[in-house]
Amino acid sequence: MNYTTHTQQAISTSSHDEQALAQAELYTHLESQAEAVAPTLDPLTARDRRIISEIIQVKPESVRTIWIEGGITV
Repeated sequence: MNYTTHTQQAISTSSHDEQALAQAELYTHLESQAEAVAPTLDPLTARDRRIISEIIQVKPESVRTIWIEGGITV
């Protein structure tokens, strides 16, 4: 009967640096995508907040906008 032994191979420093660089690049890409999808301006006006707050009986300043996907707001 044959037995195999699995050993962990050490990651070289250059490989580790490449992985860190790739991860940093990914984070930069994700940040730029998030900024492109979610607009910076809040679509709710003060009047909208007042109306919503009266319906759900909370203070107008507690009404928040949540961006789910590009263009869809809650």
